[in-house]
Amino acid sequence: MRSFGVVWNKNMHIRYSKQASNFLENLYKSIYEDKPSVAKIFVNDFQRYIELLQISPYMGKECIHKNIQDDCRVVIYKKNYIIVYKILKDTIFIKTIRNTKTKG
Repeated sequence: MRSFGVVWNKNMHIRYSKQASNFLENLYKSIYEDKPSVAKIFVNDFQRYIELLQISPYMGKECIHKNIQDDCRVVIYKKNYIIVYKILKDTIFIKTIRNTKTKG
């Protein structure tokens, strides 16, 4: 039986750009200021969502469909976070993460 849209490859690795890594670190710090008990849970859940790309790297839309002129894909986390990534040979490279509610 064929599984559409799912590519199982446990050999895929996740690699974060400096911007993406900094985004998650700053997100943790900002949540921690108000709700320390929630900060670790939220960021861990965020990272687990990103790790789904190891199982299904094509789950995101191609960037061209989101008016981004780059060879990449986009997924949305919890309506407010845009994750832009690129599929390399054996790596999912997280290029950038943005909060849609934050200007800039």
